[in-house]
Amino acid sequence: MNEQTESGAADAPPVEVGEDVGPVSGGAERSAGSGDGDSGAKPGDPNAVTSFDPRVLLGAAFALWVVAMAVFAYQYPGMVADYHLGNLHLAMAQRDEPLRKASIEALVARGPSVLGKMREELGSKEQRETLPYRLTLLVEVVGKLPGQEATDLILARAEASEPPMRANAYRLLGERAKAGSAESTSRLERAIEQEGDPIARAYAAQALVQAGKASPEVSWALLGVLRDLPPAARGITPPLVSALQTSLGADLPYDPAAEEREAQLKALHAAYSKAGGTFPEGQDYESWSKRRAATAPTTSESRE
Repeated sequence: MNEQTESGAADAPPVEVGEDVGPVSGGAERSAGSGDGDSGAKPGDPNAVTSFDPRVLLGAAFALWVVAMAVFAYQYPGMVADYHLGNLHLAMAQRDEPLRKASIEALVARGPSVLGKMREELGSKEQRETLPYRLTLLVEVVGKLPGQEATDLILARAEASEPPMRANAYRLLGERAKAGSAESTSRLERAIEQEGDPIARAYAAQALVQAGKASPEVSWALLGVLRDLPPAARGITPPLVSALQTSLGADLPYDPAAEEREAQLKALHAAYSKAGGTFPEGQDYESWSKRRAATAPTTSESRE
């Protein structure tokens, strides 16, 4: 019997690699399924069939959706602000007051979330043609928003190179100083000492008076601006006189509509001194009027 087995094995044709030898039957099949407890496909088995779990695809899709929503939520405030800023540009170009007002209201309604966009717009290159637009953003949007971030933005504009921008920033800082902002008060007091533009300096002094921060320095700043105002800027005289009266706590005999300006200025200086106002050295009325007369052009020079 052993001989038959050996003979059968010898007579069996060789099996080439890759040749289909058909199904394994009987004990061979049972042998393949038995062993040390192993069953089914093994790692590395080229004949193993891998099943795909659709939950993996659903999980990946959900993760991408969450990321997309997060990006949208982050960018949404800027997108909305850009839309309303575009409308504001258009409204100012076309002198469309209803659209301008609606755009400003929409920006203010967004609250502090628009301050990042305001910082970009206000920090853009200073150009004369964009000044009205930038002043609108500062006064009518940023000025109406509460919080330290808005205050910081106003303080930054108080350092701008354009006097109208500084003047309006001072006015807004006066409102913050009245509400208790110490840094706003400090910046306005520095403007009284250092501001080179007389009208911007007047705005700073007026803002301090309105904030209840009157002082001899503030009173003098107001008087000094009043007497040196160029004719084109004398439209701001009434509020300055009112601020000076509040600062001194006394009525002043000054009529901006009076034809004799020189007599009005002399009376204003006298009333200022009587009310307790102090003059820096060489700035009393007599000294000031002599310097002005010495530097004034002669009649022949003015004709030339």
